[in-house]
Amino acid sequence: MEVITASNLSSFKLFLIPTHPANTTPTLLASWKPESSLFAKDGHEFPPITATRSLLSIDDQQLISSHSLDHAEGSVFLLHQLHFSPSSSLPDPASPDHLSPSFSHNTPDTSSCPTPSPIIPTQNVSVTLHPLHLLTTSSSVSVSLHYLHHQKTILHASQNGDLFLFDPHLLDPSNVPSTPIITTWNLQQSLTSCSPSPDQSLLSVVGPKGTLLTVYDLQSQKQYWKSKSPPHDSLDMPSPIWDLDSNWIDQNLIVAVTSYGHIRIYDIRTKRQPIFSYSLTDERASYLSYLKHQRLTKQDHVDSLQRVVLSPFDHTQAVISTNRGDVMLVDIDHTKNLKKRVIKRLKGITASVQDVKYCPHEPNNLVLTGFDRYLRIYDSKMYNSLSNVYTKLIQNRICFSNVVPMCFKVSEARKDAKENLIHEKDNEYDAIWENLPVSNKKSKVNK
Repeated sequence: MEVITASNLSSFKLFLIPTHPANTTPTLLASWKPESSLFAKDGHEFPPITATRSLLSIDDQQLISSHSLDHAEGSVFLLHQLHFSPSSSLPDPASPDHLSPSFSHNTPDTSSCPTPSPIIPTQNVSVTLHPLHLLTTSSSVSVSLHYLHHQKTILHASQNGDLFLFDPHLLDPSNVPSTPIITTWNLQQSLTSCSPSPDQSLLSVVGPKGTLLTVYDLQSQKQYWKSKSPPHDSLDMPSPIWDLDSNWIDQNLIVAVTSYGHIRIYDIRTKRQPIFSYSLTDERASYLSYLKHQRLTKQDHVDSLQRVVLSPFDHTQAVISTNRGDVMLVDIDHTKNLKKRVIKRLKGITASVQDVKYCPHEPNNLVLTGFDRYLRIYDSKMYNSLSNVYTKLIQNRICFSNVVPMCFKVSEARKDAKENLIHEKDNEYDAIWENLPVSNKKSKVNK
């Protein structure tokens, strides 16, 4: 599989992760960074682009990225076209020429239609960038991009609540119409995250602090359901509301994680209050000793839950990440009465995780990245660390591609298997010598 990462400086890296179970070390295939001069029109300078806000793979060879602007409101969009050029072997990740590929940008076309930048070559993959001027917005920062398979459209959400749908097939650089946007509307609320339902007819929206979870109908563009404040706690105090992320368990159940360490499940068919609420903070505090717990302050044992991703094998389990770098597999089955919900904690992570996803082509792999500047791959069955690679920059978005042909991957996997077989034979010979008995008899010296 191929993993594409985007950094907070809008630079991109393409990694190839071998499918052979004995070797999953990622290999860097390409690295590129777009310049703000790509978006210049009519001779006017364009503000520098900064962090990559969202990243979406349309097909095996195309992806769309949205970027924020430096000291300016709005978002810009880029269409990336990947081209594979076969060679005898994969590039060496330690090669200086590979880590710093040479590329240059020519003067962009000032017409209103998207114009491609020069091809950015590497040893195996070339990338062509097309600025999407027609999708550029000046109102707010981009939040997320989602591909709706049933409608074959792309949904974009902005921080100020602006939503618009557009057809990705109309973004062909050779035939770009006057406007690719199909429909647009405003939700009349700010949002920080959104997630489409399994049948892609509904959209769950998470807003800033104090905003209740809301569901909208994408067809009628109206509010379909809105949650209600959770019940008061044991001291009759109102429960704090600050949802950070949500995901759909099925067509009717939604799981949401909060900044105060709560996991809540809502059923849009019944009442508006959560049908299940659990605090991971209380679970951790309950396993501390009494003396140690007294020394902790309130802020010391409150973890902000940042991301929630459902397991592709069992939707009663979810991977949840915190602001401290804790990534754990949690049982979210609301029909069970469990005192401990955390099944396993992932090891090796040292900072907050920015993005975590299961590979759609190979669900056995869980890929995540964050502030520790590492791209990490875990086994999605045992959740053991398979490999990691240092990316030099903070990566905040992940998407997957399939630009490398399968025959090329198979040949590389066979080569890796052959090398592993040689190492195994060497280890067998070393084990034989180590297991030889040692004689305790002292040799006689002729005087």
